[in-house]
Amino acid sequence: MPPFYLLRRNIIVIWHFGLRFSEVLGLQWQNIDFNNNTLHVYEAYHEKEKELGRLKTESSRRDIPISDQQAEYLKQYKENQTPKSDVVVVNLQGGYMMKRNLRRAMQRICERAEVKQITFHELRHTHATLMLEMNEHVKIVQQRLGHVKAETTMDIYSHVRPQVHKDSAERFSNFFNA
Repeated sequence: MPPFYLLRRNIIVIWHFGLRFSEVLGLQWQNIDFNNNTLHVYEAYHEKEKELGRLKTESSRRDIPISDQQAEYLKQYKENQTPKSDVVVVNLQGGYMMKRNLRRAMQRICERAEVKQITFHELRHTHATLMLEMNEHVKIVQQRLGHVKAETTMDIYSHVRPQVHKDSAERFSNFFNA
């Protein structure tokens, strides 16, 4: 299994962009446009076939804007990547990472942090939920996740923490008291 620090970096890539597991595994450096701060999701890695290929849906093919800070993180990640590879999330030989190794790493990270174990899909779920809690427009979150319909995004990810409801009530009340 790859070193712990390498796996932690891979998990950060997953969490920051809300990608599906196979999309993360298939992400190549050529799909990151550092000049325009855009991450292009054009294919996914299929471990069974050991090849890049189709995405889940047609709307899964998307361009995700990334922040200057995220772009800088990715640049440093690429610069320090060992071994060098065209693939972003790599194994020790510079090839595609196996899902079971990432899952095992996730388990170790959760154990070390003494938090409940979460899955990679839950990282995507967390990404979407936090974006919605930050009041990002649902269409932005939908497109970022590659969902066909905004309703899918809302149905799956719109549960929010109680504090968000309290904040919403305050904003509504303040609107009429202003």
